[in-house]
Amino acid sequence: MIGPRISKSAMRDAGKKNRAEYLIDGFRVSFQHQAEWRCACREFTAAGTCRHTREASGMREAQALIRRRLATRSSGN
Repeated sequence: MIGPRISKSAMRDAGKKNRAEYLIDGFRVSFQHQAEWRCACREFTAAGTCRHTREASGMREAQALIRRRLATRSSGN
């Protein structure tokens, strides 16, 4: 069975949204604001940082880079 068709404009709009929550190794990691992250794992509770937040931060940065490259490409540069 083929799923519903998604228009090109809907696909473009989906790329403009910033993700605020990630699921990494079964732990919900959320981006609060600026550079503040939260995770439910013990390591984060004890130290205020963990590998889940570092991975989510890297994913968020990569998504922003992709978004900038797509915007540059679609503007004709």
